[in-house]
Amino acid sequence: MGLLRRIMEVFEYRSTVTPGVPPRDPVIAEWWGQSSMTASGVSVTPDSAMRVTAVYRCVKVLAETLATMPLLIWERNDNGKRRAIEHPLYPLLHGKPNERQTAFEFIEMMAAHTVLRGDSFARIIERGDGATAALIPLHPDRVQPVPMDDGKISYKYRDQNNVTVTLQSREVLRLPGLSLDGGVNALSPIGYHRETVGLSVAAREYLARFYSNNAAPKFGIKLAPILKEDAKTALIESWEKRHRGVENQHKLAIFDGGMEPFQLGLSNDDAQYLELQQFSVTDICRIFGVPPHKVMDLSKATFSNIEHQALEFVTDTVLPWVRRFEDRLNLSLLSPPDQARFFIGFEMKGLLRGDSAARAALYDVLFRTASISPNQIAAAEDMDGYEGGDTRYIPLTMAPADKILDVLLKDAGQKQSRENRESAT
Repeated sequence: MGLLRRIMEVFEYRSTVTPGVPPRDPVIAEWWGQSSMTASGVSVTPDSAMRVTAVYRCVKVLAETLATMPLLIWERNDNGKRRAIEHPLYPLLHGKPNERQTAFEFIEMMAAHTVLRGDSFARIIERGDGATAALIPLHPDRVQPVPMDDGKISYKYRDQNNVTVTLQSREVLRLPGLSLDGGVNALSPIGYHRETVGLSVAAREYLARFYSNNAAPKFGIKLAPILKEDAKTALIESWEKRHRGVENQHKLAIFDGGMEPFQLGLSNDDAQYLELQQFSVTDICRIFGVPPHKVMDLSKATFSNIEHQALEFVTDTVLPWVRRFEDRLNLSLLSPPDQARFFIGFEMKGLLRGDSAARAALYDVLFRTASISPNQIAAAEDMDGYEGGDTRYIPLTMAPADKILDVLLKDAGQKQSRENRESAT
């Protein structure tokens, strides 16, 4: 009975509960008949998918972009907001969330888990006064969300020693991706698009075998006499020993005894596999919402549109991830009283910059309308301000449109009075 219970526990924590979604663990998946094998004949898991260069690059781009932006604690005030560096969460999110990771590494890893597996988790360690002392990452394959009757979610976590603990929602920072069941289970992009990734893996493996077995030069051999099987075998072995492998390409081939070579070339099927590789890159970019130029595919990029595509990446791809993470961080790490006063947010200023000419034009308009001060412009460009630079200016030659006649008549009256005084003297 004890062994059966342990087996059921393994089933419980190493498989997902969403119908139609293959379990995360390929071993358990095979036991349930829902293996990670695809129609292309290759096994695809989140870990094996990372061996596909397009998948690796998409995950890396999204994770690094989120990690690059400073994660700050802000306090609301009459002037808008200010950095709340005295808040106990500030050094965790901006410096070191735990003893093993920097803030960059922590956000990068959490984002990579969410992008690749659909979920990421960290255990919230509290101090005696209730403040957060550390954020310890939990591998998503070892965490199972469990819906509770009160609407909350608890989490069953199996540690490295196979010891299972139940964590309450207040003890876990969860950064989930898209969900279709009310937030209990998040969708795994690799699980839902396993066939697409598997096709790329199969094409890559085919091409690897093709080049490994390629006996260049690409010739067949015509023989006038009929050879016995052992003679044919000896000839093939001798040829492959001399010409098989990339390092032996283009070596001199010698034919004698009436042998005649003929060109084989690259078949149409092989050429289609090369085209399939390019198609797979685009399809994988579509899954993650990453523009192809971000995965070093510049086939459709031009000098005229590459900057616009970069800004679209920020607004269409990065911004939703920023909002998703910010909402969860505020909900999980700030108490209700703190939420009324503070908020956690990424500093996106650097990503949203346009080109230098566009920024200069924007600053000029804002400065001339007294919407921004010189020091604010300097801060936006990561430059030092100066004393007196907080003063805002307006052009003296401008006046409200509905007051323009008053201004002109006043100027005309002042001019006439001045002329009268001069003539009197």
